[in-house]
Amino acid sequence: MVAAINAYLWYTGEQEKLNAPAKAEQKRQDDEKNDKLARDTLWYNRFDVASRPLRSVENFMTFIASEKTLNEAFEYIGNPATVNVYEDYHEGLDGASSAEDRKMMAYYKESLKHKSHH
Repeated sequence: MVAAINAYLWYTGEQEKLNAPAKAEQKRQDDEKNDKLARDTLWYNRFDVASRPLRSVENFMTFIASEKTLNEAFEYIGNPATVNVYEDYHEGLDGASSAEDRKMMAYYKESLKHKSHH
């Protein structure tokens, strides 16, 4: 009985190894499709981050289906400098994104790659 269980476990592990490349490719294709749908249907703010994803159930589902869009939103929310942006917004200073604004977001995104997540 133990031998049969071990054989089954070995076989299923080997099957997973064989199917892994196809699953990874399918996930990549699904991610690209979801990212494109998000880009085509959601509204993006001046920092190129999806905004107001709760305008409809369809928008929300599109938002959460796109891993890239979600990650960008969390990076944006996690950036301490965005507090200043919202303070400016409340003061009526929400205008076009400046080169400095875009550099600030790019710098922050790059800094996340080098930050320890322990």
